Amino acid sequence: MVKGKSRQNNGPCAVCGQQDSGEKFRKLTENLLAKAIKSPAAQQLTLKLNLNDQLCQLHYNNFIVYDRGIIKSQNKRKNTDLSYYPEGKRKISLSQERYEHLLNVTNTVDGLMQQLEDLGSQLNQIEKARESLSYQLKLNHFIKISLESTNFSEFFSDKIERITNILYKYFREKNLPVWDAKEFEELIVSHDPGVKGFFDIVFQSMNPEGKNLQTQQLLKQKVMLLFYQIAAMRNKQVSGTKTAIGLFLINSGASVTCINALANMGICSTYQTLYNKLETIVNNHQHSVQAYIYRQRNKLIIGCIDDYHNLHSTRIPTVTSKDQISHIWLLYPFILKEALWATHLISLGKSYNSVKFNWDNYYEGELMESLTIHSYDADLWERYGRKFDQTKLVDLLELLLKNTNNYIQAIQSFIELPEIVNYLRQYTIPIPADFPGQLFIRRAIVNILKSNNNVPTSNNITHLIPFLGPLHVSLNSRESVFLVFWSFFNQLYLTIFDAKKKLASKPKPWRINLLMYLANSGWKLIKHLVIARFGNTKITGYRTFFDLLDNLIPATLDIYTVLFRNNKFDEYIDTIYRLWCMMRRFQRHNYDKILLAFLSDVYYWKSIGHPIIETLKNNLNMFDEYIIENFHSLLRRHTTEKVSSSKSLRRDALFIDNFRNENLFATSFVPKRDYPYKKKDLDEMIKRTSLFLLNFFDEIWKNDGKVEKKMEGKRTKKPYYYFTSIPTSFPFGALPLGYHSPIPPNMKKFCDKKFCKKSTSDSEGEVLICGHAYHEECFRVLGLKCEHCYKYLDKSINELTNSYNQRLHLEEAQLELDINEEMDEDNCELEETDGYKSKIGTDSELQKRILEFSNKTLSFTNSHRTLQDITNL
Repeated sequence: MVKGKSRQNNGPCAVCGQQDSGEKFRKLTENLLAKAIKSPAAQQLTLKLNLNDQLCQLHYNNFIVYDRGIIKSQNKRKNTDLSYYPEGKRKISLSQERYEHLLNVTNTVDGLMQQLEDLGSQLNQIEKARESLSYQLKLNHFIKISLESTNFSEFFSDKIERITNILYKYFREKNLPVWDAKEFEELIVSHDPGVKGFFDIVFQSMNPEGKNLQTQQLLKQKVMLLFYQIAAMRNKQVSGTKTAIGLFLINSGASVTCINALANMGICSTYQTLYNKLETIVNNHQHSVQAYIYRQRNKLIIGCIDDYHNLHSTRIPTVTSKDQISHIWLLYPFILKEALWATHLISLGKSYNSVKFNWDNYYEGELMESLTIHSYDADLWERYGRKFDQTKLVDLLELLLKNTNNYIQAIQSFIELPEIVNYLRQYTIPIPADFPGQLFIRRAIVNILKSNNNVPTSNNITHLIPFLGPLHVSLNSRESVFLVFWSFFNQLYLTIFDAKKKLASKPKPWRINLLMYLANSGWKLIKHLVIARFGNTKITGYRTFFDLLDNLIPATLDIYTVLFRNNKFDEYIDTIYRLWCMMRRFQRHNYDKILLAFLSDVYYWKSIGHPIIETLKNNLNMFDEYIIENFHSLLRRHTTEKVSSSKSLRRDALFIDNFRNENLFATSFVPKRDYPYKKKDLDEMIKRTSLFLLNFFDEIWKNDGKVEKKMEGKRTKKPYYYFTSIPTSFPFGALPLGYHSPIPPNMKKFCDKKFCKKSTSDSEGEVLICGHAYHEECFRVLGLKCEHCYKYLDKSINELTNSYNQRLHLEEAQLELDINEEMDEDNCELEETDGYKSKIGTDSELQKRILEFSNKTLSFTNSHRTLQDITNL
């Protein structure tokens, strides 16, 4: 028996219903069904044929192959004329009737030949007429095409002429080019409705159908640029785009030869034209600054000064205020101590996370804002909404900014403007700055006050108010946390990215932000599990990293992006005090003083009831120096290493300031950068971080949080601490605040209150974020304040205010300032990133690990109770 494929179509027939195993059935496909419906037999069919119906052989023949063997009728003329025709002669045929007539009327052969010649002559005339008619038809067709071509040429020329006239008038009114295709189309149509639809005609001729949306949008930009170029070729006065392209080439470091070659192609203006344009901007810049200041004369002007390598600038945003502001330059320790004891000490005993959730209208902040806040890249701040429309560059000066005289020289270029002189007769100008800017401007003011204004320096400097710039607080606090806890972040980095090389000792700020964001977000997922495991324990290992994850990291992440940007003034001041405690224990010798200087100013203004406090409460986020760092990014973006002289750099900076609030050519055509990691990658990184933290705290638990202290150092021996879960060391600053106090946390008993005679039970007490622990009753006696940490902070205030006040009065030669401690803001842009490979099963792995961690915790529930927060009682 031969095995083969079983028959699939077994009936029944859709027409007759036959179902015979010996019959051959055919299934109706889409094509066969369409043919069956058109067949003659279908007209007589009472039922409806459907797709996949089966037909028996008989009905298949009737409905499908009904036309097989039928030859379509074709009236093919058969050549039955067997007459001979000389080669090359045209065959002439006569009708039967004409032929018989010739035979009947002609009796001789000669007569017949004559008749044939007459017929031939008639045929020749007809042929000539036919050829003439054919020629005329061809001529008429050509004329028609020519006329259509002429009409299209006239149509095209008319539209281009209209658009050229529109752009000529537009540029003549000193307007800048529009670089958005949609806005461009709206512009030309609004000026002349006769060009409506022409842009789309040209766009459709570029075959946009086969391209994706992003490519189509770029294609529209190219068509817009084509319109500009055609208009410029028709009228050389329409040169706005050619100038913009040429200026972009100059700022990109293109040579004179390159620019002039492109100018000959009609792409840009000549180098000389561009040079003249830049010179005009430079020559008119001071007038534009004065005009700008005059327009803002009744508003609060905020100045900013900072370094761009060896060049410096000032900017002026506007807010609404008219109050003149008095201030004090020395730091008064009693004001700071009073504020510490009365306002901040209770909250300093708790972690930042536990404090912030008691605030009204707390806002977590935008993800991209937090990740890119110290990436001063123009693409990123444009994309994520950081725009500064009301700003003005005053000047760029070639200065070192290493001493008081340098700062005075930079400031005088601003405060000696006539408009500013008039402004300072009524108002003052706040100057948010970093530590050097704060110190040297204060020194200049102190020198004027000490000399009773008998110095050559302008007295207008005394109307400036230097205070702590929030961006520098955020930048330096994040970096400080990262450097002190580098060993922890390095271990996290190696785990998340499967890196073979260790983390750089001082990465760029955007990478620091990423790792801190991952640590903060990963901690939120498993925090409750860790607290349930460790409870009220005082062990150093646990308390150190609980302080890092629940206190230091979230405070540094929120200080600018959440608190400052959202005008949370009271919360901002409270967190500044918290960060000062951190800087003090980290031994940041500049920022532990400047933070106190800012707090001293604020509490002095509060003590005298000055209206500047209300200005700060209502407009805190306007006192920002972010714009100057962003301007540095713009300047680096528009220049190359070829632009090295101060004159060229100043010229380019003034050009950028003149046009940066407009729609620049570069922003439309230069490829843009985005954040290197997608949201789904970040989400998976957070889960991997949670896994890392669970394993990390599990190791701390297994080793009872033991810490090994070692004295290390080539020249000066310093204490370093080793935690069993991390192979590298941590500096002393990593330990919680209580370990820096005169009486560190006692590991032999629970309560750290002096003369406490209660049992060592921790069931009725609390461990503070500083590491000290108190029974509930003892803590109430102390006013819910840590007595040991207050003594440490009180002593620190005395030391630091005294040191800072001495710096204000020292001679210039005696002043030693470690400016290198400042983080380099010019090194904050995105760099090459580490590739992240997604891992399958992260979710299930995390769920499994959480279950294991929880099960282990259950076995310790009786001996480790979760601590109750009694500070809110």
